[in-house]
Amino acid sequence: MSLGERYLIERGISLDTARKYGIELDSRVSSEMATERLGRGWPRHEVNEVLWFPLYDSSAKPIGWIARPLPDNALLPKFVCATGSDGSPYISKEVWEAGKRTDRPIVISEGPVKALVLCQAGIPAIGLNGVWMGLAKNGDGMFCLRSELIALKWLGRRAYLGFDADQNSKPEVLQALIRTAFAFNSVGAQLFQLTSWPEEQKGIDDYLAKQAGTDPVKQKECLDALMSCAQPFFATLRPFMLPLVEKELGRVAMSPAQRSQLCKQLAGPLDVRAGALEEGSFLTAEKSNPELSFAANYEPWPEPVDAEELLGEIMVRIGREVTIEPHQLWVCGLWVMFSWVHPKMDFSPILYVTGPTMECGKTTLLNAIGKMVKRPAKTANVSAAAIYRLSEVYHPTFLMDEAQDQLKNQDFWLVIKSGHAPGECAIRCNPNTSEPEAFDVFCPKLLAGIARAGSQIMSRSIIIEMERKDGERDRSAKESDPAFVEIRRKLARWANDTGDLGRFKLPKNSQSRLRNRDNWEALYRVACGVSQAVAEKLVSFIPSFVDEEQDYNTYLIDSLHKLYSEFGQLTKDGFMGSDAIVDALNQDREAPWYAKNDKGLTREALARHLRRYKVMPDKVWQEEIRKQVRGYRYIDSRPRHNDLKRIFEQYLPPKNQK
Repeated sequence: MSLGERYLIERGISLDTARKYGIELDSRVSSEMATERLGRGWPRHEVNEVLWFPLYDSSAKPIGWIARPLPDNALLPKFVCATGSDGSPYISKEVWEAGKRTDRPIVISEGPVKALVLCQAGIPAIGLNGVWMGLAKNGDGMFCLRSELIALKWLGRRAYLGFDADQNSKPEVLQALIRTAFAFNSVGAQLFQLTSWPEEQKGIDDYLAKQAGTDPVKQKECLDALMSCAQPFFATLRPFMLPLVEKELGRVAMSPAQRSQLCKQLAGPLDVRAGALEEGSFLTAEKSNPELSFAANYEPWPEPVDAEELLGEIMVRIGREVTIEPHQLWVCGLWVMFSWVHPKMDFSPILYVTGPTMECGKTTLLNAIGKMVKRPAKTANVSAAAIYRLSEVYHPTFLMDEAQDQLKNQDFWLVIKSGHAPGECAIRCNPNTSEPEAFDVFCPKLLAGIARAGSQIMSRSIIIEMERKDGERDRSAKESDPAFVEIRRKLARWANDTGDLGRFKLPKNSQSRLRNRDNWEALYRVACGVSQAVAEKLVSFIPSFVDEEQDYNTYLIDSLHKLYSEFGQLTKDGFMGSDAIVDALNQDREAPWYAKNDKGLTREALARHLRRYKVMPDKVWQEEIRKQVRGYRYIDSRPRHNDLKRIFEQYLPPKNQK
């Protein structure tokens, strides 16, 4: 019997149930599978097997996975969710179906395993990914149910809170239970406390497994007995819990009428006046600290959104604050939307905003975009060490102004350069333990700076080139403005509804290649998530963003191509002598080979640079001068030799080859 099979049986889940609910056992511990499903790999020498629990949306479409690595691993949580998912709850297809009818009770438990054993016993159950993970923050910084839970119908439904039995010995678990109960009460659920098993049998799965093994009939009998003696949740509170109740009353989103009604329910069990509770909760809410933008969670818009209208609204907001070319405005609007679906992407293109000098609108554009991206984090006052932690914990959208200065810091540069694809980690040594630590830096990044960064940054970027333009702009609206709160909530809803964007592929005729193609494919997938018309428009814009600036070697290859074209040598027998090539190329006084000295290009330097591409000189007899000339063939038939034709095709953008 495998480790995973034993684990399930010990927790009361039969293998038939596991198969029924689509649980997969990965005994190969495939890092490729982990990267595809979670956006991260495994510490292979520490994980022997992995159990995969499928996730579905409200229409029963598969949307992701939760993994249980075995055995327990100090480097990983018990249940691993996809990078950037904020810990998705486990809701099976059967529970989504049961959730359409409010006459069926639902148990709220911790983790997929507890939810699965309850479903096996005949009661629909949801597995939260931790005691705090049933909630998110809305635009006002107040806690409410996560969007996945709001999608179920709760009004009048009996909901049983089945958290672990250690709440009596762990105040933080009790506090999480109270907060969760208040949030469910605010959507009309009838709440009951389902915790009457011995504390030594910590979870409800442990209790059912001990009492009934994997027999669903006996498990149902045990569960029915627990539910029959369950009390209304608020009746189980005691006066010593008053500090926690007061704190959470001011943190959970509810209407004034709901708060007043709730305080009346709480007054008796807590032995306090309802008026005192109500007054204290409003004072607590007023004093609560504002939410940090890089840790924000947004309550999704309650209705499905028109993605094209949303993109238009984003572009209007950017256009009010900064003067920008239309094709650049489209790309900036799509990049805002990209930040909200970033975990679904295979690549993370940097948006690099640059200009030749100050006052070109770079900072203004950064600020305008920053009001609408997911979890914005400006790096001006952030240390390099904090950057690593922010990336790992929150996966924010980094906004780096004055990039030409900040990138001089090696640690900043490493974080920005890394993370172009999921699974690329920045590794640092822990100063306390001297052990290496890997930080997941796969997150959206926007840089704004004068001139350009190094080629390693620019090749990972979509470049917005700004120019100094005068004009009246409206920059009065702040990030907290209701209009921006609404946009972010609509973006959160759109991101939830997009489904799998990986099915979209950038057309081959898009004039983008290699890493540049990866950059544009990410935005193309976002555009497809808006509409086919927007995707086609984006493809038509791509040629306008081809980066004309070339490094030494690309400039040399491009100059050679132009030279062979000018002299009609782009043919089967095309050939030019080294001396003729050098003389012609040295006519270009702007060329980079004049940068170090004023001698220009030599035959030796030409041969040295072409040798990197495995292009070797050859001797060709030229009848008109009756001698052999050393030079380079356009097509070289010698084995193990590249020729100029192949190099032109491989290393020049398509437009440069025409």
